[in-house]
Formats: sequence, C-alpha cells, structure tokens
Amino acid sequence: MTDAIVFLGIQGSGKGTQAKLLAENTGFIHINIGDLLREQISLATDIGKRIANTIRGGNLVPDDLVFELIKSTLPRDCPGVIFDGFPRTMPQAEHLVNHYR
Repeated sequence: MTDAIVFLGIQGSGKGTQAKLLAENTGFIHINIGDLLREQISLATDIGKRIANTIRGGNLVPDDLVFELIKSTLPRDCPGVIFDGFPRTMPQAEHLVNHYR
C-alpha cells in the first residue's frame, strides 16, 4: 500500500506550493488532479474528450475516471503520493482510505 498525503483547502491557499516543496523533500509523487484533468483535455485523448464534455456540462468528472487517471500516473514502485485537489467526493475519500495509507 502506498503512503499518501492530502492537501485540501480553498483556491489560492498554497496547497500546490506546499505539495511541491514536500514532494521535493520526500521523493513522493505530487499529483494535482486539476492539472491532470487539464493535461488530458489538452492532449485531446478519448478520456480528455469525456472530461471536457463533463466539465462543459457543469458536472464533476466521474470518480472512476479520476481513479483511472491516478492509477495510470503512479509508477508501481512509487514511494508515496501527495494529492492536491483529491478527494473531492465521498467515494473518492473512500477510495483513498482503501488504496493508500
């Protein structure tokens, strides 16, 4: 089970700044969910198109899609992960508790 640190807070509160500093000092992987979603949209992948349509409709990206992106981003030998902007829903929080420590 991979160690996880979660940064939550309002926009502009410094989550990203602190997460980057912590990642540099621990070797953990920093995952900013918003950046990850925007990257998929800009690459115009199939997943990116689904994300764009969902966001355009004013909805949150489905949890299973977020889980899939996280899984594909983390290397197998990941020492730990720092989440920025995750979890945003109760199912995401449950996923976090069940898959990370």
